[in-house]
Amino acid sequence: MPPRERDVEFMANGIHVVIVPSWWPSPERPLHGVFFPDFARAMAEAGVRVGVVTPDLVGARFWRETSARWRTRVEWEAVDGVPVVRVRGRHTSLGRPSIHMRAYRRRLEIGLSAYAERCGSPDVLHAMAALPAGWACTHLGGALASRVLITEHTGPFALLLRPSGAEKMTLSALSRAVEVVAVSANLKTEMQVAGVTRPIGVVGNLVADAFQPGPPPEAPRAGNAQAQFHVAFVGRLTVEKGLRELIAAAQLLAKQPEPRFAWHFVGTGPMESELRAAMTRLDAESVFHGYQDSAGVASILRSSHALVLPSYGENYPLAIC
Repeated sequence: MPPRERDVEFMANGIHVVIVPSWWPSPERPLHGVFFPDFARAMAEAGVRVGVVTPDLVGARFWRETSARWRTRVEWEAVDGVPVVRVRGRHTSLGRPSIHMRAYRRRLEIGLSAYAERCGSPDVLHAMAALPAGWACTHLGGALASRVLITEHTGPFALLLRPSGAEKMTLSALSRAVEVVAVSANLKTEMQVAGVTRPIGVVGNLVADAFQPGPPPEAPRAGNAQAQFHVAFVGRLTVEKGLRELIAAAQLLAKQPEPRFAWHFVGTGPMESELRAAMTRLDAESVFHGYQDSAGVASILRSSHALVLPSYGENYPLAIC
């Protein structure tokens, strides 16, 4: 049954779905999986009974700034009335995917138990990505492991096939799930090339209402040396997002007398210092907006002449949508 028809069936039957995200916003990483709460809202608005259970494993690089403790804690939250169980605690996998997967599964079991006690047992687990959520859901003990839908978001898909051991876990999760959906046709092709032989549906990501198209700002006029062309980048400030290539492009554009370019970076990440230094060397106007909520991102995009996305791999880039 195609995924969209199955969604209609879920709504008609009043099925109880628990979303299990591989990423979810946290105090340490507020942009991590920021679009998954939109899934929960949309399902609830469509009439689906929905909840979220998110294992929150706080890695070593955040220990200096985190309030998380070693002892796992169950925390209750809500997204516009949708119950969210966060199972939070410090963790280190020592670089081994198998340790991370099993720790994630243990916390998922704790979260599902707490959720069932208060909200009842779900009919379906909707895992967002094969690793870690899909593997953990399909390798639970009990009947829920046989009622798992996986929506794959990871791009490029090759990221799930390394390091050692990850490929086997990825393919195992995808083979056990009742249904598998990719968020783009390109991702579906990547999955098939990687050896996924089962049927894969294609359903695009949701786009928040805040991101409605509007009139672009007035373009700079030729001959006006003070005119600025505003360019925005939205996403994690990391190498795989092609930001070194963006720096190289900015260097070429800086050699032109006009227009002048103003660069807007929305997001955080390990390349922020390198980006700031590069923009200072170019004497280019740049604004680092840091983390922004949906309304903030939408406002910056509306005031920009162009969005740049030099990423090495995207499946359904929400920055463009």
